[in-house]
Amino acid sequence: MINKNTVINSNLSRLVTVCVLAVAFSSTSALAADKKKSQAVSPISAYKTNSPSKKSTTGNAQVDKALEFLIPKSMGKKLNAIQWTFGASKIGRPVLSGNRYQLVNLAIEKGLKRQKRTVAANLGFQNISTSNFNMQVKRQAGNGQLRYGDVVALHLKPYGWLRYKKQGSGGGINLGDDDNKPHYIWQVTGGKKGTKVYSGMPFALYNTAPMKREVIFCPRTSGIDLGWRGKSKCNSKLAKISGTVFGANGALSGDGLTGKIAKEWKGKLCKAAVGAASAYVTGQTGGVGAAGVDAAGPKALKKCNDY
Repeated sequence: MINKNTVINSNLSRLVTVCVLAVAFSSTSALAADKKKSQAVSPISAYKTNSPSKKSTTGNAQVDKALEFLIPKSMGKKLNAIQWTFGASKIGRPVLSGNRYQLVNLAIEKGLKRQKRTVAANLGFQNISTSNFNMQVKRQAGNGQLRYGDVVALHLKPYGWLRYKKQGSGGGINLGDDDNKPHYIWQVTGGKKGTKVYSGMPFALYNTAPMKREVIFCPRTSGIDLGWRGKSKCNSKLAKISGTVFGANGALSGDGLTGKIAKEWKGKLCKAAVGAASAYVTGQTGGVGAAGVDAAGPKALKKCNDY
């Protein structure tokens, strides 16, 4: 005889998995409607446009190196913390210190913006755009192209330099702004240290002080839906349900991310990163290097997924 509790638990597990995947990979009808309004290509799916052909077999070591992207082993148990990218007018643009981009959260495919609130940080989300570049990134190490491992300051126009600032009760994530000086408290992680960052490449946004944790998508009852990985309590019904299976903050927190969901998410991250690098190399050669990119792309994808 089949145990009734076993059937209920099995059905609940399937329901949770479907719900979490719907959020993690932005497949809800509401987000689909938002995407239609947006002029931009989704960074997480941009590889469909720039993807190399698997039929090509020729290539060279220089292009292989240019397309190589590896996720550090240290990120293995927190893959979902890698959920940010810098958006530009095109995928594959070098991210340069001092320039403005759109800071996009890949979990919900929305960009960060200033949004006036009576309580909590004046932050909100907006559709991905090819023109509203409101986030300036400034390297602590000086001018030049952003690389994984760099510590940066972030200036949200017209908000100010993002910093840690304690909010009142019910104020959501403890962030604030400061127009007087940059706060070098953000580190771009999630890729091999020293690898150059291009628009569309995914990364984790790590706070070096005082939280020493990554900023993640975190459904809340008040304030912007952001939190600290493994620390913030996410209050939505979906977060609570998924939390019973995948950890305190649900699958998007990156806590306890394992199995099929982890593999699929890593595959999407690898595609986004290799796709961005492919677009850059192709653009730099005026399309002449496309054949080499065609050959290097699949190899880079396999190496990223197998690492």
